[in-house]
Amino acid sequence: MHSVKQKIIALVLSLLSTSVFAVSDLQFFAYAQANYPEVFNGTPVSGQYLQYHYAYFPSTSTYLAVDTAANAYVVGPVTGNQLLALGPLASFDPLIRAWSDRNFFQSMRAPRPIEPPAVSFKIEDVVGTYRRNPVQNDYHVGTISLKPGSSTALIWTNQAGVTWNLTPDFSKNVLLKDANSVYQDLVGGTSFVLNAQGSTLTGFTFVNESYARDGANALALVDPGLHSYFNIETDTTVPSGFTYGFSFYTSIWPMLDTPVNGFQAGLPGTWLNPDNENFTQPMLPPDNFLRVANPNMTDYYRAWFQSVEGSGGYWVTTHFKSSAPKYRINGTPNGYVNELSAPGWGFGMPAIAPGAGNAGSLPMGSAGVAQLSNHLLMPPDGLTFKEGTAGEFFGISWMALPLTPAKTGANPVGNQSWTFFVNASNYQGPVAFYVPDVWEVLAKTYPTVTGRGLDVRPGIVKNLSMEMNSMPFFAGKDKAGVDYVRMARLSFPTDANGLSYLLTDYTVYSAAALFNPMLDWVAGGAAVSGKFGLSGSLSPKLKASTIYMWHDDIHMQSDQGLSDYVVPTAITTPKGGSAWAFQWKGAATNGVFPEYYQKQGDAFRPVPAAQVPDETGLKNVNFTATADRFGISGTPYVSPQSWSNPSPVSGPHTVVLNDGSTVTYSWYRFIDQPSLQGFGWTEAEKNRLQGVVERLHSTWNSKTEFIAPPTVGDLATLDAGLVVVPPKGFETGYVPIVTRQAN
Repeated sequence: MHSVKQKIIALVLSLLSTSVFAVSDLQFFAYAQANYPEVFNGTPVSGQYLQYHYAYFPSTSTYLAVDTAANAYVVGPVTGNQLLALGPLASFDPLIRAWSDRNFFQSMRAPRPIEPPAVSFKIEDVVGTYRRNPVQNDYHVGTISLKPGSSTALIWTNQAGVTWNLTPDFSKNVLLKDANSVYQDLVGGTSFVLNAQGSTLTGFTFVNESYARDGANALALVDPGLHSYFNIETDTTVPSGFTYGFSFYTSIWPMLDTPVNGFQAGLPGTWLNPDNENFTQPMLPPDNFLRVANPNMTDYYRAWFQSVEGSGGYWVTTHFKSSAPKYRINGTPNGYVNELSAPGWGFGMPAIAPGAGNAGSLPMGSAGVAQLSNHLLMPPDGLTFKEGTAGEFFGISWMALPLTPAKTGANPVGNQSWTFFVNASNYQGPVAFYVPDVWEVLAKTYPTVTGRGLDVRPGIVKNLSMEMNSMPFFAGKDKAGVDYVRMARLSFPTDANGLSYLLTDYTVYSAAALFNPMLDWVAGGAAVSGKFGLSGSLSPKLKASTIYMWHDDIHMQSDQGLSDYVVPTAITTPKGGSAWAFQWKGAATNGVFPEYYQKQGDAFRPVPAAQVPDETGLKNVNFTATADRFGISGTPYVSPQSWSNPSPVSGPHTVVLNDGSTVTYSWYRFIDQPSLQGFGWTEAEKNRLQGVVERLHSTWNSKTEFIAPPTVGDLATLDAGLVVVPPKGFETGYVPIVTRQAN
């Protein structure tokens, strides 16, 4: 260790004559971890102490820190546990730049955000009348005025006669409310957040609702906004039988600089559907809301019947928003009447509780997603990632496993448990699975689909995609009446060649990869390592598609200007794998999707910001001040009392995630977890499945290789708070169940 200390001191001395550039704390931490693994080893824990932003490496009991004056320090056994100054952070920039040039992964970083110019308001700027649109009651119109006898304090008076004192904090562009006033406990209820376009105050946001200032000429945000599917096609000539699972690596990065309400977009993902291509009867019952709204679908509702899906991304149903993406799974067994996203939880919805469901829906209390991992939490708001994740690859797979036997009789059930596997730097292995019984629930009231579910039918994938569900945008006109559009700035991690790797190493599997070996194992045969067998794997060819975005009569597409900036492409990775990437070209800034569009003929073509006239107002719009139209931001997920029967064996325990939420979880015996109740299983069936899971826990662990490593880049790291350790005595056959998630 002494030699490492000498290296560090020598490094400090060598930096004294170097030129100075800009380097971030996170870049510095990453550089040190990569180049001095003897000292900075394992997954660090980040935090703030006094003036220090630090990364703590538990395996070596060492801290690396940067203070508010941008000076770097190290303390730990290597320094005799004495604080050692390493010098100005900026002096590390040349070394870090050189290291980044040699390291492909480090070049796959999202472009540095272009920060808007700071706006500084004065007390007289905020005086005026404001209204929430639409105005629905007297609380939605009010006036901010100087408090009588004061030149620094303000008062809000609405038309209902209610008044609050307001204390300006212009350093943060907020007006703080009385501490004892109403709405304090609501998200966004402690202050008025001032909104601006350029240097002009246009209004404020309060409790996630926007109030416009009278006389302010502010453009209106179009929400819901643009829609698109950024697709890449998969080879459909794959030999039959490769329908027992798939895997790929998806890039995880912050697409947004700051959270935007109403924005819903997925990072690369896909949909798994049961193969019913030759079945020509409607797969949804007549009263299903999708069939009612679309009575003449020519595909017999195959894609809407059942689906397993998921991706990294942003959703309007996210309760705890951030600029960083989360990973969420979702599955529907009954035409989207129910959406099952985590053990016991719906997709962005409250916990499944006992009671009668709607026609064709699940028996409440049997959500159907079973927690399998005894080391990784699955919060209802999604999996979070290590702070600073920006281009690393997260491995995911859905594999059919024979965890339960097939059942015959009036309501037959197949033996395919579709299981979610992940591969990250700090966790590898299965996480959860859909109980086979859930795929046949609809058949009990609609016999047409008996035996047509994912419990028995082959699973097929048609396209890989980024589903851009709604991208809010602003529209404006110039003096000549020409239409322009501006969408939020979307960033992509990009390498030195102008390539953004989105998804790599897509692979499909036959029964030989894992299903058949496990079938023998659960029947009493030899244990299975869990690694997906190469003899049952195949990597289909990929074919890039074009981009098309639309909203009503507004549309943008590849062959009308977008291809001059960004071209989706299928390429070969440096290690011979397949990948889906964006190639940036022409006037495009590497990794930045075109923001501005001008109407030319029937289409909107991308144009540089410099070509957008100032009078359109688009250069000064604010995407961050939009209201949450679902009203769920910050709303806690709370499980019902019924989850205590059967009761957990340990807990509750809590962890804090990077999105600011606190997750509460308890340990249950696997078969007693809430989402497995309500299926009417016999004690023998329960004991059998419990035994299978105990064998899995005893044989597989988080260091087992299941999915083959990626052929490009580095693995993403999950939020350290998600990785847990079973209590002593409950290491096998017990699982952690999230029972609450709140601010």
